[in-house]
Amino acid sequence: MMSPSVRQSTLAAVLSLAAASAASAAAAPGATPRPVPPAGPIAFIAPEQPGDISEVCRTALVADVARVRPGETFHLAFTASLAFQWHTYWVNPGDTGVAARISVRTPEGFVAGEPRYPRPEVLAGPEGTTYGYEHEAWIFVPVTAPADLPADGRTLRFEMDAMYLACRELCVIGSTTLSVELAAAADASEAAAVAPIPADPAIMDAMRPWLARLPKPLEGIPGASLEVAMDAGAGRGELNLRIPAAPGEPEARPVILPSPGPGVVFGPADIRRDAGVWMIRIPLRISAGNALGGPLLIRGLVGLGSDPADPSVAFERRIPLPEPE
Repeated sequence: MMSPSVRQSTLAAVLSLAAASAASAAAAPGATPRPVPPAGPIAFIAPEQPGDISEVCRTALVADVARVRPGETFHLAFTASLAFQWHTYWVNPGDTGVAARISVRTPEGFVAGEPRYPRPEVLAGPEGTTYGYEHEAWIFVPVTAPADLPADGRTLRFEMDAMYLACRELCVIGSTTLSVELAAAADASEAAAVAPIPADPAIMDAMRPWLARLPKPLEGIPGASLEVAMDAGAGRGELNLRIPAAPGEPEARPVILPSPGPGVVFGPADIRRDAGVWMIRIPLRISAGNALGGPLLIRGLVGLGSDPADPSVAFERRIPLPEPE
């Protein structure tokens, strides 16, 4: 059987080749514009898939606003509805799997940010521990409108290319282009509204639990801190987190969900609670030669409770590598 690390590398390579092929086709001179295909993945791996592949995973693109005001930031959301016992992956898939790859096309003047992933589930299986989402997944992309967007009710079209992996015992690679149309604020009164103009209530009802699972940044929590001590030459380091417990927060031991960059491996965490503050020490194994020339990325989530719906805190620190002598 293929090892988890080799399987993960192979799947990543397949995704890269598929993405390159799609980009090449889209850029071909004289190519006919591609219509938005029906939701659902393309069977790429797994010889024993169901006959109707759309039953494995259905996808859609929605937004959390119905009308867009000048200068506001809103979310586009890639959603995946998965068949029973199927799952897809978080930004760090864990011992096996590949994270989704998402790109967004916006009207002129709009700026799309980096994808935001809700707190994942921890999935244990014969090939190790993975991080992802069973049955349903949402990935959010923040988009900021230009400050001079006219308040004339114009139609605004947003498109998203998504490549993703859905797995049970075998895996399917999905590739789809999705779109959603929103309207600009209809007039000056809507443009000046204090609150966003929300999407359809059914969409918002489905979206809210997933928005609530987006982690809070460590920097925004009073009294929280992050310290990193590192000896890259010796190949080791230590991450120390201090996170005050919120009133009513579960007493359950926090869950560490690592998502470091290349060249960084998290060791087992030492966690204790002292006077209402979680003190977390994580040893780091450092391989500067595997950092792909960039800074070392110390990143992850702390789940404050064992349930994926419990609050989580995101931390990140970039450590520049010393210049070679």
